[in-house]
Amino acid sequence: MNVNDKLSLFDELKLNKEKYLPVINHAWKVFSQRNEEDLNIGWDVGIIGENRPYFCEAWASGFTVLTYYISRVGIEGYSVEQIENLLKEEKIVWYVGERAYPTSVAICKDDLGNEFFSVNIIVGDDCGVYIEGGVIYGISKLNAYNCRYLERQ
Repeated sequence: MNVNDKLSLFDELKLNKEKYLPVINHAWKVFSQRNEEDLNIGWDVGIIGENRPYFCEAWASGFTVLTYYISRVGIEGYSVEQIENLLKEEKIVWYVGERAYPTSVAICKDDLGNEFFSVNIIVGDDCGVYIEGGVIYGISKLNAYNCRYLERQ
């Protein structure tokens, strides 16, 4: 998929809320390139299975991280290992050799009260790269899309 296909997926998710589980609503915010601590690198959006969207933020703060937001509906009791396996089985992430850091998973809520797993995976640091594959899209295209979306609200 190219970036326009990914942005079209956002439209599909918004227009068919009865078909899909929630996507975290901050996916529709305008991201600064840098805040006090972090550099925002990019994003991705996709579907796990038939109806579970994920939103991914790529960012750096001394090391590079992918943070995936995945609805907890129906998988509330999943362990870190089960969530990690879900991402690997769907070919969303895969590891290169031994990873240096464990995946961390937290539970968060968006502004609408939807609960998500916030899954942090270290991509790389000064010592190496631990994840390969996948595509991350630049923040500028998402910000332009979100500005148009927010203007229509």
